Amino acid sequence: MRQGPNFLVDNSITVRSVNELPKEIDKNNTKRRYIVLGAGKTGSDAIVYMLENGVDQSSITWVVSRDMWYFIREGIWTKNGENTYKDKITILEPCLKVSKSADLFLDYERSGIVGRLQPNNSKIPDIFRGATVDREELNKLRSIENVIRLGRITSIDLESIVFEQGKVSLSSLGGAKDGLLIDCMAEGNGYEAISQTRLFERGRINIGPLLQIANPSFSAAIIAFLEATFNEECDDLKNQFCFYPHGEYAKLNMRGLLVNFYTQIKTTDAMTQYKPAANFMLTSRTDPHAPTHHGGLLKFLWAILGPLKLRKTSKMVMKRIENGGFDEAKNYFGYEQRIPEKIPRSAVRIKSKGRKYMEENRSSSISSYPPK
Repeated sequence: MRQGPNFLVDNSITVRSVNELPKEIDKNNTKRRYIVLGAGKTGSDAIVYMLENGVDQSSITWVVSRDMWYFIREGIWTKNGENTYKDKITILEPCLKVSKSADLFLDYERSGIVGRLQPNNSKIPDIFRGATVDREELNKLRSIENVIRLGRITSIDLESIVFEQGKVSLSSLGGAKDGLLIDCMAEGNGYEAISQTRLFERGRINIGPLLQIANPSFSAAIIAFLEATFNEECDDLKNQFCFYPHGEYAKLNMRGLLVNFYTQIKTTDAMTQYKPAANFMLTSRTDPHAPTHHGGLLKFLWAILGPLKLRKTSKMVMKRIENGGFDEAKNYFGYEQRIPEKIPRSAVRIKSKGRKYMEENRSSSISSYPPK
């Protein structure tokens, strides 16, 4: 875990981690000058926290090395998540109308699905890390007037903050003595370093990549299901079920969202074509879109096969990406593997206990869910 900023800071400069911010606010330091380093979810949370706890926006300086997009909570989960299947369609359908990720995000912005700090700026942010805020929080973030956009910080001394594109005097920010720097900078997401395309290797599972968008729990559950279902020597078969962003396609930018759409749809498509895996997907409590959470199986079937055509729309997005409908979608985002067409009986790990045993245990595992 990183200890302090990853650049040179003079010892006389006070730097606090975001975890220490409440203590500083509790000291009645609401009139102190705060300098927030980082524009991701942690930085935005720190800004909102200060504004909601008596710190005036004029006392806050926000260092934004790169502007980014934010998911707007009310736009992606309407009616507090009650319209989950309709919300999925609202997110997927624009993918069928545009050919560039930038146009997709502009469409999302017009629909209230995403937002940015400068909505009228002709320069469109490329960074998208999945940070989510509600509309009220976004308006609070936009209220900060003193925002520094000079790239990344390279060093901080007694007199100034030195950036890639210039420097800013500390005296203009309240001075080294009265100013407090809040470290909200990312340590690195790690996903861009994922180069291997194999989760399963002999005697090893490479944990880390996400098979479902922003859902490590469900991704881990899928991996565990595959490992428990198929024999030890069937790693190649297990890998055929798994699609995830890797290498240059794992970058957290606008294109990255398209990559995540594609890999999630491919993983889901592969799993649902194998009946035991399909049953697992339908009953997994770690899947926020599972029928268990949204009115049961009939409502789910109506969503995927009825007027919403959720299944058809997902397939159309997948095919559009594979057929070159997006300028940025080259070589299937680095995947040329196909989903498994047939599962040999010899590959299945559990035979003697049979389907009845598995169904009985599945029923008992979900009988108490959701909790009352």
